[in-house]
Amino acid sequence: MFLLFGVIARRGAAAGVVGAPILQALVITGIVVAFSGSALAVGLLLRLCQKTGRATLPANDPAQAGGDGAQP
Repeated sequence: MFLLFGVIARRGAAAGVVGAPILQALVITGIVVAFSGSALAVGLLLRLCQKTGRATLPANDPAQAGGDGAQP
């Protein structure tokens, strides 16, 4: 999506249309938020792999998870 905005802005600049700085700031903010959210997800996944040795969470089935069947 951000790539699409970049292409549209470049074509507009080639046609002589000046981009609005507030819209550019919003797009840059969106890129930063998307990057930080992805970095957080990767960090959580790495921590999960360190703690459990696998990249998936256990199933909710108490028999597979080794629980006593009680719901929290």
